[in-house]
Amino acid sequence: MGAIFGLSIRQLTGRWRVTLILLLVALPVGLAVIVNFTVSDDATYTRDFTNILLDGMLVAGILPIVTMALATSSFDNELEDKTLGYLALMPVARWRIVLPKVLASLVICGPLLVLSGVVATLVGVRR
Repeated sequence: MGAIFGLSIRQLTGRWRVTLILLLVALPVGLAVIVNFTVSDDATYTRDFTNILLDGMLVAGILPIVTMALATSSFDNELEDKTLGYLALMPVARWRIVLPKVLASLVICGPLLVLSGVVATLVGVRR
């Protein structure tokens, strides 16, 4: 499992993939900064905006897109390298192949999404 996990981490940390994920994760922070500078001081509005930002944008929109993109590209890399057939024919349980790939995608996108949510909340609440 360790070899599959390491290979998946290496495959998923390509330059373009990480750049696109960072751009998606930066959207809530950018929106919070824009709203923080353009809206007058209103505590109720700030609390509502933070809830909408985190619930509507980050959790319901960006989190599934980023996680799905990484998880599917993890298996897509195996198709491109023509190693999926080798993995499927190995005398190993399928969950021992799938679990490291899913964990690799979560290790990459999890901290970025949590950091984005924390920073967006701090910027949105700070006034």
